[in-house]
Amino acid sequence: MGSCTSSKLPSQQTRLKFQIWDNIIYLDVKVNGKKARFIVDTGAALSLIDVNQSKFYGFNVTQLDHSNFIQGFGSKNQLLAASHINVQYHEFDLRGLKFWGSDLSHLNDFLQPRNIKILGILGSDYLAREKAIIDYERRSLVLNRR
Repeated sequence: MGSCTSSKLPSQQTRLKFQIWDNIIYLDVKVNGKKARFIVDTGAALSLIDVNQSKFYGFNVTQLDHSNFIQGFGSKNQLLAASHINVQYHEFDLRGLKFWGSDLSHLNDFLQPRNIKILGILGSDYLAREKAIIDYERRSLVLNRR
């Protein structure tokens, strides 16, 4: 008998525990060393961060050469470049996570009666690249890095 080998490298799986409120998935992380919360949203094309919280979290927001707008959750906002954002889940770095800046105050206004404040949204751009799996039974976001 011959042996069968795979050309695929084994993936490095990481489980990030999340909470669910009102069918919305929330992930608690640290951004530039400070506690923060993100919504995990497979329907969001881009990962977004709230430009109104840039000073507190110490990240940069800059205007793009051209105006891009993003529409979602009942509002239309300008899309900005965001940089110097380090996201960690416990000791695990969410490396390669690129955010676009936008005014997410409408989202926080919506969540305020639930006493929830978010810094941003992890969108399908990051989730697809990490081959993420949402495990509702274990309440964890599984990232499959190669």
